[in-house]
Amino acid sequence: MSASGPGLALAERFWQRNRAELFEGELAGLGRRVAAGLVGEGSECWGYDDAISRDHDWGPGCCIWLMRSDWERFGGELQRRYNMVASRYMEGIAPRPATPPGTPPRVGVFDIEIFYQRFLPSGMPHDSTGWLQAREAMLAAATNGRVFCDGSGRFSAIRKQLLAYYPDDVRLHRIASNLARAAQAGQYNFPRQAARGDSLAALSALVRFNEAVCGVLYALARRYRPFYKWVARELLDLGQVGARAHAHLEDLAALVRGGDVAASVARIEEVAKMLVDALDAAHLSSNASPWLMDQATEVARHIESPSLRALDLID
Repeated sequence: MSASGPGLALAERFWQRNRAELFEGELAGLGRRVAAGLVGEGSECWGYDDAISRDHDWGPGCCIWLMRSDWERFGGELQRRYNMVASRYMEGIAPRPATPPGTPPRVGVFDIEIFYQRFLPSGMPHDSTGWLQAREAMLAAATNGRVFCDGSGRFSAIRKQLLAYYPDDVRLHRIASNLARAAQAGQYNFPRQAARGDSLAALSALVRFNEAVCGVLYALARRYRPFYKWVARELLDLGQVGARAHAHLEDLAALVRGGDVAASVARIEEVAKMLVDALDAAHLSSNASPWLMDQATEVARHIESPSLRALDLID
């Protein structure tokens, strides 16, 4: 992901400009223990914000994370100070609009544990079941953005655990499962539904194929797949294979819009071949079969856990 998009850079300038005022007087010691940065929901946390992004939830501000004991003792006063400095214009940019009632704030002062619970309501995953149940887009949001400082190290310790990515068997299951979905949706169902003239069903199959292909590529890169509207954009940050996939999938969308079914099917097979090559390069399959269901079976053989290996690849 981008390391210094407009909103991320603005957030760091906000922090540097206001940190002395936030922690003056009786909060001086607290300032040495907090973590600060910008992480979570919002295009600016990915470095993907642009002029369109500024119509809501955008402007000067950052996250300040406190350990539980500090939150209970100082959180209210620090939030009061934060609200005061965040209410000002900065560099000619208006303050962020107020958070709508019932919506978790994206910036401000947070208890570290409560902040992470927003993305991991069941807590930190400790086994395969927990990792499979965690929402991938939430894992991506919990690990995006930047951390400007971390005095206690607590926030970064949790972040480091999450950034280590899924356990190997869970990662392999996700790759195999997405390969199976790509075969079913793109190689099997898309041409059949297109031949029937059922354009809505064909489009649905194409969307599922696109999602599954991206799922494979993100897992190969050990990167959590973000909220759906950023999945294609972040493909460009997954190296040469991601860039090639982005180009192929863009071409595929154009061919489908143009109604060229034969060329669309051919492009799907090109994408499948690209995945086969990527699996070979990752030493997950030496099978040259272009049928992605065969590749799913090959990858699944690497899973050591009997319970994970027994799970249906398409649920």
